[in-house]
Amino acid sequence: MGSRLWMGLAAGFACAGVGIAMARSRAGNRSLRAPSYDSAGVRVLVLGGGFGGFTTARVLARRLAARRDVAIRLVDREDSLTFWPMVPEVIPGAIQAAHVVRALREELVPLGVEFVRTRVIGADLDRRTVRTGIGDMEYDKLVVALGWQTSFFGTPGAAQHCLAMQSLTDAVAIRTRVVDQFEAAVAGCPHDLRFVVIGGGSTGVEVVAGISELIDILIPEYPGLSEEEVHLLVAQAKDDLLPHMEEPLRQAAASRLRKDGIELRTDSTVKSVDERGVVLDSGDRLDASTVIWTAGVEPSPIARRLKGARLDKRGRLKVDACLRVSGQSGVYALGDIAAVTSGGKPIPPTAQAAVQEAAAVANNLAAEVTGGEPEAFQYRFMGHLVTLGGRFAVSQVFGARLSGWAGHLLWRGVYLYKLGDWRDRLHVVSDWSIRALAGPRVPRLRLR
Repeated sequence: MGSRLWMGLAAGFACAGVGIAMARSRAGNRSLRAPSYDSAGVRVLVLGGGFGGFTTARVLARRLAARRDVAIRLVDREDSLTFWPMVPEVIPGAIQAAHVVRALREELVPLGVEFVRTRVIGADLDRRTVRTGIGDMEYDKLVVALGWQTSFFGTPGAAQHCLAMQSLTDAVAIRTRVVDQFEAAVAGCPHDLRFVVIGGGSTGVEVVAGISELIDILIPEYPGLSEEEVHLLVAQAKDDLLPHMEEPLRQAAASRLRKDGIELRTDSTVKSVDERGVVLDSGDRLDASTVIWTAGVEPSPIARRLKGARLDKRGRLKVDACLRVSGQSGVYALGDIAAVTSGGKPIPPTAQAAVQEAAAVANNLAAEVTGGEPEAFQYRFMGHLVTLGGRFAVSQVFGARLSGWAGHLLWRGVYLYKLGDWRDRLHVVSDWSIRALAGPRVPRLRLR
């Protein structure tokens, strides 16, 4: 009965998601004619194809669809946009990796946006020129949305001995590492089924929950091993997990992880990492063959290579209330690479913040082009959603707090809607439905 109920809910999500997405896509799939970037009267160059850059280009293209003198070009070293909130579900195979990525060219070209796949090397903002892997690009308006990279905060050995979690490839690498350790164990090779996740924020909690779910699937496939040989641990520098969430939800998440056999070490700052595991500032050693770092990020180093830009102490681009780069005309920055504030308070480096900032930047650029005045950015907190696997999540949306099965249902509904493309929605619902009906399986896919 439970499976049939779950399948019914999944089918309902599929119908709703497909209907909404198809209605939206009918208007968006028409290819719009646009002038050549190099010959356009107003050239808008967007650096970065993540949530921030992609949303900026899409919203701006729609706002200026009637203008035949404006051309938009987006540059990124990758040709796809990864839907990050669902990436941890790739670890236990709950969702196929291909179903959480969208082709940037396929999304942008129908809107009249030119896409160029190359890396950004630097820029001279005074000369309005960006250096890329295929040569210099000039612009009239510039948007810098180049995102973040993992920060190890100078922790000795961390960069050499930790797996990071900043891409879809990393999620597959983590899954592969766990499977390899199990294979080594049954083959009689030296092995260690102890795993440490450093960082107890949303990413760390979702990663350790994904690994736990993966291990639950693997154990029956390896009869010579037992659950007692496996040890999962989270090391968090702060005094609690998920510090950005309200206390009841933090407690619910911690209780769930402990129930799944995961050890929690809070108030535990990592002093160093080596080939044998982790050393804490208390002097305690956490032996492990696999250490995964999710403890922090820093702005893209490209920020320091933008001549004419001003940076704050953390290396982020300084911007004004309208998200314009300080001291520059027609240059905007958003996301993790920018020091954004709203109402005098710093904005967290989250996907929801980047999307809101992107819409504000697009609107302000459209205002500049059409002779209007840019407006100050106002951030609106929407909530937090964290999945812990096994149909359990903690969700905090518009003041409402949900945990357990209800929180998980909300997590799936919200992110299924935000996934964007109706085909991806259908694929993801299919993944969930097949898993519920036929049972879980672990793809042995390796991305190199």
